Amino acid sequence: MKSKLVKWTLAASLATSAFGLGVVASPITNVEVAQAAYTMFSITDGVNVRSGPGTDYRILGKLTFNDPISVISKYNSSWSKILYKGKTAYVSNSWIAAQPNVQEYYTVNTGSANLNVRSGPGTSYRILFKKPGGSIAAMLNKTTSKWYRIWGGGSRVGYVSATYLERLPAYIVNSGDAKLYLRTGPGSAYKKVRTVTNNEVLYAVNVESSKWFAVAYEDGKIGYVNAKYLTPFPY
Repeated sequence: MKSKLVKWTLAASLATSAFGLGVVASPITNVEVAQAAYTMFSITDGVNVRSGPGTDYRILGKLTFNDPISVISKYNSSWSKILYKGKTAYVSNSWIAAQPNVQEYYTVNTGSANLNVRSGPGTSYRILFKKPGGSIAAMLNKTTSKWYRIWGGGSRVGYVSATYLERLPAYIVNSGDAKLYLRTGPGSAYKKVRTVTNNEVLYAVNVESSKWFAVAYEDGKIGYVNAKYLTPFPY
């Protein structure tokens, strides 16, 4: 009976849309929750969340830079169906990406203690997960001067006190036309992780070797880059 009701509701929604009437965002079904299998991120501020897959549909809200988005499915080449404030909604594929745009990398400076990552910028917000002392934090947004939003990998995003973060030294890549790669170890025989582009800014975890620097990438993983192509970044 439940299956028939869900099918009837979907059919009614499609019929309404076909006659050009406004579509209201639908409550989430258990099926849709199960289908929300991956996370995307907004690539800029002011991304419109709409009630349907098109710019003619009503705006339900806006996303800020690096907001995580729970995607139900890719509706078509232009739009994705998402979960938004307990309802289904749509966002343009032009403004979302598989990974956030990390702004800077920091060392968690708490000694042997863990750093609480919270659901909002303050100690009254609930703890989502913890970052160990000495680990690398991938900063997404400076929400305030005291609280930063960080990425914990996958869909994990939360807020930490900036008091316990120490920024890693930054280096700019000067590779010109040469092909430069981030690798799994300190040498050209190690596996390539990705291409490093000219003028890219990297954050060094360890610069003890004069030939290969350990640098942070993605959510705080560590890779290695040939040091001869790196110059200290002038803040």
